Amino acid sequence: MDYRPDTNTGSGAPNGAAGGAAGRRTILSLAGFVLTGAVLLTYAIVYGVYYISGEAGSDLFAPGGTPLLLLNTVACYLVVMPIAASSIGFIRKKTMNYPAAAPGKLPAGPFIICCVCFALVYGGTALGQVFDSLFAGISGGGGSPVELPGDAAGIAVYAFSILVAAPVAEELLFRRSLCELLRPFGERMAAAVSALLFAAFHASIGQFFYAFAAGLLFGYVYLKTGKLRYTVILHIAVNLFAGLLPLLIDTFLLDREAVAQAYGIMSEWLSGGGASVMPAAEVLELLGPQLTGLAAETLLMGVFRGMALAGVFMIFPLREKISFKKGPLSLGKGETGYTFFLAPGIFVFLTVSIALAILSYYI
Repeated sequence: MDYRPDTNTGSGAPNGAAGGAAGRRTILSLAGFVLTGAVLLTYAIVYGVYYISGEAGSDLFAPGGTPLLLLNTVACYLVVMPIAASSIGFIRKKTMNYPAAAPGKLPAGPFIICCVCFALVYGGTALGQVFDSLFAGISGGGGSPVELPGDAAGIAVYAFSILVAAPVAEELLFRRSLCELLRPFGERMAAAVSALLFAAFHASIGQFFYAFAAGLLFGYVYLKTGKLRYTVILHIAVNLFAGLLPLLIDTFLLDREAVAQAYGIMSEWLSGGGASVMPAAEVLELLGPQLTGLAAETLLMGVFRGMALAGVFMIFPLREKISFKKGPLSLGKGETGYTFFLAPGIFVFLTVSIALAILSYYI
Protein backbone atom coordinates (compact mmCIF):
# COMPACT_ATOMS: atom_id res chain seq x y z
CA MET A 1 0.00 0.00 0.00
CA ASP A 2 1.20 3.47 -0.83
CA TYR A 3 0.17 6.23 1.55
CA ARG A 4 2.31 8.90 -0.04
CA PRO A 5 0.86 12.08 -1.50
CA ASP A 6 -0.32 11.87 -5.09
CA THR A 7 2.75 13.02 -7.01
CA ASN A 8 0.77 13.19 -10.25
CA THR A 9 -1.62 15.82 -8.99
CA GLY A 10 0.65 17.38 -6.37
CA SER A 11 -2.40 17.57 -4.12
CA GLY A 12 -0.65 16.43 -0.97
CA ALA A 13 -3.55 14.05 -0.37
CA PRO A 14 -2.64 10.40 0.24
CA ASN A 15 -3.18 7.83 -2.46
CA GLY A 16 -5.74 5.07 -2.40
CA ALA A 17 -6.56 3.27 0.82
CA ALA A 18 -4.63 5.66 3.04
CA GLY A 19 -7.66 7.87 3.24
CA GLY A 20 -9.76 5.00 4.60
CA ALA A 21 -9.99 3.62 8.12
CA ALA A 22 -7.98 0.49 7.22
CA GLY A 23 -5.08 2.50 5.84
CA ARG A 24 -4.99 4.77 8.85
CA ARG A 25 -5.10 1.84 11.25
CA THR A 26 -2.25 0.18 9.36
CA ILE A 27 0.01 3.19 9.92
CA LEU A 28 -0.93 3.39 13.60
CA SER A 29 -0.55 -0.35 14.00
CA LEU A 30 2.96 -0.40 12.57
CA ALA A 31 4.01 2.28 15.06
CA GLY A 32 2.38 0.34 17.90
CA PHE A 33 4.23 -2.85 17.03
CA VAL A 34 7.55 -0.96 16.92
CA LEU A 35 6.93 0.47 20.40
CA THR A 36 5.86 -2.95 21.71
CA GLY A 37 9.08 -4.45 20.42
CA ALA A 38 11.08 -1.61 21.99
CA VAL A 39 9.53 -2.13 25.44
CA LEU A 40 9.92 -5.92 25.35
CA LEU A 41 13.48 -5.75 24.02
CA THR A 42 14.50 -3.34 26.79
CA TYR A 43 13.00 -5.59 29.47
CA ALA A 44 14.57 -8.67 27.86
CA ILE A 45 18.06 -7.12 27.86
CA VAL A 46 17.94 -5.68 31.38
CA TYR A 47 16.19 -8.56 33.14
CA GLY A 48 18.04 -11.14 31.04
CA VAL A 49 21.43 -9.84 32.14
CA TYR A 50 20.15 -9.42 35.71
CA TYR A 51 18.96 -13.03 36.01
CA ILE A 52 21.90 -14.55 34.16
CA SER A 53 24.23 -12.66 36.46
CA GLY A 54 22.27 -13.85 39.49
CA GLU A 55 22.31 -17.46 38.33
CA ALA A 56 26.07 -17.19 37.94
CA GLY A 57 26.32 -16.16 41.59
CA SER A 58 27.30 -12.56 40.86
CA ASP A 59 25.68 -9.53 42.46
CA LEU A 60 27.23 -7.13 39.94
CA PHE A 61 23.82 -6.15 38.58
CA ALA A 62 22.04 -6.06 41.94
CA PRO A 63 19.13 -3.57 42.27
CA GLY A 64 20.29 -0.13 43.35
CA GLY A 65 23.76 -0.62 41.91
CA THR A 66 25.50 1.53 39.32
CA PRO A 67 26.07 -1.33 36.80
CA LEU A 68 22.33 -2.09 36.57
CA LEU A 69 21.51 1.60 36.10
CA LEU A 70 24.18 1.87 33.42
CA LEU A 71 22.87 -1.26 31.71
CA ASN A 72 19.32 0.13 31.68
CA THR A 73 20.55 3.48 30.31
CA VAL A 74 22.56 1.89 27.52
CA ALA A 75 19.91 -0.68 26.60
CA CYS A 76 16.95 1.69 26.58
CA TYR A 77 18.29 5.07 25.51
CA LEU A 78 21.41 4.27 23.49
CA VAL A 79 20.29 1.06 21.75
CA VAL A 80 16.56 0.33 21.72
CA MET A 81 15.08 3.83 21.37
CA PRO A 82 17.36 4.87 18.48
CA ILE A 83 16.42 1.64 16.69
CA ALA A 84 12.72 2.34 17.31
CA ALA A 85 13.05 5.95 16.11
CA SER A 86 14.80 4.79 12.94
CA SER A 87 12.13 2.13 12.38
CA ILE A 88 9.28 4.63 12.66
CA GLY A 89 11.20 7.00 10.38
CA PHE A 90 11.51 4.16 7.86
CA ILE A 91 7.75 3.51 8.10
CA ARG A 92 7.06 7.18 7.46
CA LYS A 93 9.41 7.24 4.48
CA LYS A 94 7.82 4.15 2.93
CA THR A 95 4.17 5.03 3.62
CA MET A 96 4.01 8.81 3.34
CA ASN A 97 6.11 11.49 1.77
CA TYR A 98 4.54 14.23 3.87
CA PRO A 99 6.79 17.26 4.50
CA ALA A 100 8.26 17.67 7.97
CA ALA A 101 7.00 20.34 10.33
CA ALA A 102 8.02 23.78 9.07
CA PRO A 103 10.19 25.88 11.39
CA GLY A 104 8.12 28.28 13.45
CA LYS A 105 8.10 30.34 16.61
CA LEU A 106 7.32 29.24 20.14
CA PRO A 107 3.62 29.72 20.98
CA ALA A 108 4.71 31.78 24.02
CA GLY A 109 7.86 32.95 25.78
CA PRO A 110 10.30 30.30 27.06
CA PHE A 111 9.66 31.15 30.73
CA ILE A 112 5.88 30.92 30.28
CA ILE A 113 6.15 27.55 28.56
CA CYS A 114 8.48 26.28 31.28
CA CYS A 115 6.05 27.38 34.00
CA VAL A 116 3.13 25.71 32.21
CA CYS A 117 5.23 22.56 31.82
CA PHE A 118 6.01 22.51 35.56
CA ALA A 119 2.31 23.01 36.35
CA LEU A 120 1.35 20.05 34.15
CA VAL A 121 4.09 17.85 35.62
CA TYR A 122 3.25 18.83 39.21
CA GLY A 123 -0.45 18.12 38.72
CA GLY A 124 0.23 14.89 36.86
CA THR A 125 2.63 13.72 39.57
CA ALA A 126 0.06 14.36 42.29
CA LEU A 127 -2.58 12.44 40.36
CA GLY A 128 -0.14 9.62 39.68
CA GLN A 129 0.67 9.34 43.38
CA VAL A 130 -3.03 8.93 44.17
CA PHE A 131 -3.46 6.06 41.73
CA ASP A 132 -0.10 4.57 42.68
CA SER A 133 -1.16 4.48 46.34
CA LEU A 134 -4.51 2.99 45.35
CA PHE A 135 -2.94 0.16 43.38
CA ALA A 136 -0.29 -0.38 46.07
CA GLY A 137 -3.04 -0.73 48.67
CA ILE A 138 -4.96 -3.23 46.53
CA SER A 139 -1.93 -5.32 45.61
CA GLY A 140 0.04 -4.95 48.82
CA GLY A 141 3.07 -4.02 46.71
CA GLY A 142 4.83 -0.79 46.02
CA GLY A 143 4.94 -0.46 42.25
CA SER A 144 8.59 -1.54 42.12
CA PRO A 145 10.15 1.87 42.77
CA VAL A 146 13.48 2.44 41.08
CA GLU A 147 16.40 1.99 43.47
CA LEU A 148 19.01 4.65 42.82
CA PRO A 149 22.67 4.32 43.78
CA GLY A 150 23.95 6.74 46.40
CA ASP A 151 27.60 6.79 45.39
CA ALA A 152 29.25 9.40 43.17
CA ALA A 153 29.63 7.04 40.19
CA GLY A 154 25.98 6.04 40.36
CA ILE A 155 24.81 9.64 40.57
CA ALA A 156 27.00 10.52 37.57
CA VAL A 157 25.39 7.72 35.55
CA TYR A 158 21.94 8.81 36.73
CA ALA A 159 22.68 12.43 35.75
CA PHE A 160 23.82 11.34 32.28
CA SER A 161 20.73 9.16 31.96
CA ILE A 162 18.08 11.74 32.83
CA LEU A 163 19.80 14.90 31.56
CA VAL A 164 21.32 13.63 28.32
CA ALA A 165 20.35 10.13 27.22
CA ALA A 166 16.63 10.14 28.11
CA PRO A 167 15.73 13.64 26.85
CA VAL A 168 17.50 13.16 23.52
CA ALA A 169 16.36 9.56 22.88
CA GLU A 170 12.75 10.08 23.99
CA GLU A 171 12.33 13.32 22.05
CA LEU A 172 13.82 11.76 18.93
CA LEU A 173 11.42 8.82 19.19
CA PHE A 174 8.18 10.41 20.36
CA ARG A 175 8.41 13.90 18.92
CA ARG A 176 10.68 13.80 15.87
CA SER A 177 9.72 10.32 14.60
CA LEU A 178 6.25 9.67 15.99
CA CYS A 179 4.81 13.20 15.70
CA GLU A 180 6.02 13.40 12.11
CA LEU A 181 4.47 10.03 11.30
CA LEU A 182 1.15 11.14 12.80
CA ARG A 183 1.10 14.74 11.56
CA PRO A 184 -0.85 13.86 8.38
CA PHE A 185 -3.67 12.82 10.76
CA GLY A 186 -3.77 16.42 11.99
CA GLU A 187 -1.73 18.17 14.65
CA ARG A 188 -4.33 17.59 17.37
CA MET A 189 -4.21 13.82 16.94
CA ALA A 190 -0.42 13.82 16.51
CA ALA A 191 0.08 15.63 19.82
CA ALA A 192 -2.51 13.55 21.72
CA VAL A 193 -1.51 10.12 20.40
CA SER A 194 2.24 10.72 20.75
CA ALA A 195 1.65 11.90 24.35
CA LEU A 196 -0.44 8.83 25.18
CA LEU A 197 2.12 6.44 23.69
CA PHE A 198 4.93 8.33 25.44
CA ALA A 199 3.15 7.92 28.79
CA ALA A 200 2.34 4.27 28.13
CA PHE A 201 5.97 3.55 27.23
CA HIS A 202 6.92 4.27 30.86
CA ALA A 203 4.84 1.22 31.91
CA SER A 204 4.18 2.86 35.28
CA ILE A 205 0.91 4.01 36.81
CA GLY A 206 2.71 6.55 38.98
CA GLN A 207 4.49 8.11 35.99
CA PHE A 208 1.66 7.88 33.46
CA PHE A 209 -0.21 11.11 34.18
CA TYR A 210 2.72 13.53 34.33
CA ALA A 211 4.32 11.89 31.29
CA PHE A 212 1.06 12.28 29.35
CA ALA A 213 0.63 15.92 30.41
CA ALA A 214 4.24 16.81 29.59
CA GLY A 215 4.02 14.84 26.35
CA LEU A 216 1.06 16.93 25.21
CA LEU A 217 3.03 20.13 25.69
CA PHE A 218 6.21 18.71 24.17
CA GLY A 219 4.28 17.50 21.13
CA TYR A 220 2.52 20.83 20.66
CA VAL A 221 5.78 22.79 20.95
CA TYR A 222 7.49 20.52 18.43
CA LEU A 223 4.63 20.63 15.94
CA LYS A 224 4.52 24.42 16.08
CA THR A 225 8.26 25.05 15.92
CA GLY A 226 9.60 22.05 14.04
CA LYS A 227 12.63 22.24 16.33
CA LEU A 228 13.52 19.40 18.66
CA ARG A 229 15.86 21.48 20.80
CA TYR A 230 12.97 23.23 22.54
CA THR A 231 11.40 19.98 23.74
CA VAL A 232 14.78 18.54 24.72
CA ILE A 233 15.49 21.61 26.88
CA LEU A 234 12.04 21.39 28.50
CA HIS A 235 12.60 17.69 29.13
CA ILE A 236 15.96 18.39 30.75
CA ALA A 237 14.45 21.11 32.96
CA VAL A 238 11.75 18.74 34.26
CA ASN A 239 14.24 15.95 34.95
CA LEU A 240 16.63 18.36 36.64
CA PHE A 241 14.09 19.84 39.05
CA ALA A 242 12.09 16.67 39.67
CA GLY A 243 14.88 14.09 39.49
CA LEU A 244 18.52 15.04 39.86
CA LEU A 245 18.44 18.00 42.28
CA PRO A 246 16.26 16.20 44.87
CA LEU A 247 18.59 13.19 44.66
CA LEU A 248 21.67 15.37 45.20
CA ILE A 249 20.08 16.99 48.25
CA ASP A 250 19.05 13.62 49.69
CA THR A 251 22.47 12.08 49.07
CA PHE A 252 24.83 14.82 50.17
CA LEU A 253 22.90 17.27 52.34
CA LEU A 254 20.13 15.43 54.19
CA ASP A 255 19.90 12.53 56.60
CA ARG A 256 16.23 11.61 56.35
CA GLU A 257 16.37 9.31 59.36
CA ALA A 258 17.71 12.09 61.60
CA VAL A 259 15.04 14.51 60.37
CA ALA A 260 12.29 11.95 60.93
CA GLN A 261 13.60 11.19 64.40
CA ALA A 262 13.65 14.89 65.33
CA TYR A 263 10.14 15.42 63.99
CA GLY A 264 9.00 12.36 65.92
CA ILE A 265 10.35 13.77 69.19
CA MET A 266 8.64 17.12 68.57
CA SER A 267 5.38 15.43 67.59
CA GLU A 268 5.42 13.29 70.71
CA TRP A 269 6.06 16.35 72.88
CA LEU A 270 3.28 18.36 71.22
CA SER A 271 0.81 15.51 71.74
CA GLY A 272 1.64 15.41 75.45
CA GLY A 273 3.11 11.94 75.33
CA GLY A 274 6.69 12.96 76.01
CA ALA A 275 8.56 15.08 78.53
CA SER A 276 6.88 18.17 80.00
CA VAL A 277 9.66 20.34 78.53
CA MET A 278 10.60 19.91 74.88
CA PRO A 279 14.04 18.25 74.64
CA ALA A 280 15.44 21.12 72.57
CA ALA A 281 19.05 20.00 72.89
CA GLU A 282 18.27 16.57 71.45
CA VAL A 283 16.21 18.05 68.60
CA LEU A 284 18.93 20.59 67.75
CA GLU A 285 21.56 17.88 67.82
CA LEU A 286 19.58 15.94 65.24
CA LEU A 287 18.47 18.86 63.05
CA GLY A 288 21.57 21.06 63.28
CA PRO A 289 23.61 19.17 60.65
CA GLN A 290 20.51 19.01 58.41
CA LEU A 291 19.79 22.74 58.21
CA THR A 292 21.70 23.25 54.96
CA GLY A 293 19.88 20.34 53.33
CA LEU A 294 16.49 21.46 54.62
CA ALA A 295 17.14 24.99 53.35
CA ALA A 296 18.20 23.68 49.93
CA GLU A 297 15.14 21.44 49.73
CA THR A 298 12.83 24.29 50.75
CA LEU A 299 14.37 26.57 48.12
CA LEU A 300 14.11 23.92 45.41
CA MET A 301 10.50 23.09 46.20
CA GLY A 302 9.68 26.78 46.50
CA VAL A 303 11.03 27.54 43.03
CA PHE A 304 9.41 24.48 41.44
CA ARG A 305 6.02 24.99 43.08
CA GLY A 306 6.14 28.73 42.52
CA MET A 307 6.75 28.26 38.80
CA ALA A 308 4.06 25.56 38.69
CA LEU A 309 1.55 27.87 40.40
CA ALA A 310 2.44 30.67 37.98
CA GLY A 311 2.00 28.17 35.16
CA VAL A 312 -1.57 27.42 36.28
CA PHE A 313 -2.52 31.06 35.79
CA MET A 314 -0.59 31.26 32.52
CA ILE A 315 -2.43 28.28 31.03
CA PHE A 316 -5.72 30.17 30.64
CA PRO A 317 -4.48 33.07 28.47
CA LEU A 318 -2.26 30.62 26.58
CA ARG A 319 -5.30 28.50 25.66
CA GLU A 320 -6.54 31.25 23.37
CA LYS A 321 -3.39 30.93 21.27
CA ILE A 322 -3.60 27.16 20.89
CA SER A 323 -4.48 26.03 17.39
CA PHE A 324 -4.13 22.78 15.48
CA LYS A 325 -3.74 22.37 11.74
CA LYS A 326 -5.58 19.59 9.97
CA GLY A 327 -3.80 17.08 7.75
CA PRO A 328 -4.76 15.08 4.68
CA LEU A 329 -5.64 12.09 6.89
CA SER A 330 -7.52 14.08 9.55
CA LEU A 331 -10.30 12.09 11.17
CA GLY A 332 -13.87 13.23 11.61
CA LYS A 333 -15.69 13.52 14.92
CA GLY A 334 -16.03 10.16 16.64
CA GLU A 335 -13.49 8.48 14.35
CA THR A 336 -10.31 9.12 16.33
CA GLY A 337 -10.88 6.71 19.21
CA TYR A 338 -12.39 4.09 16.91
CA THR A 339 -9.46 4.21 14.50
CA PHE A 340 -6.79 4.46 17.20
CA PHE A 341 -7.87 1.73 19.60
CA LEU A 342 -8.81 -0.73 16.86
CA ALA A 343 -5.33 -0.60 15.35
CA PRO A 344 -3.90 -4.03 16.34
CA GLY A 345 -0.39 -2.73 17.04
CA ILE A 346 -1.70 0.05 19.29
CA PHE A 347 -3.96 -2.38 21.14
CA VAL A 348 -1.06 -4.79 21.72
CA PHE A 349 1.28 -2.01 22.88
CA LEU A 350 -1.23 -0.58 25.37
CA THR A 351 -2.05 -4.07 26.65
CA VAL A 352 1.64 -4.88 27.21
CA SER A 353 2.22 -1.52 28.89
CA ILE A 354 -0.75 -1.95 31.27
CA ALA A 355 0.30 -5.53 32.05
CA LEU A 356 3.85 -4.47 32.91
CA ALA A 357 2.59 -1.56 35.05
CA ILE A 358 0.30 -3.83 37.06
CA LEU A 359 2.92 -6.58 37.27
CA SER A 360 5.34 -4.11 38.88
CA TYR A 361 3.18 -4.14 42.04
CA TYR A 362 3.64 -7.88 42.45
CA ILE A 363 7.36 -8.39 41.77
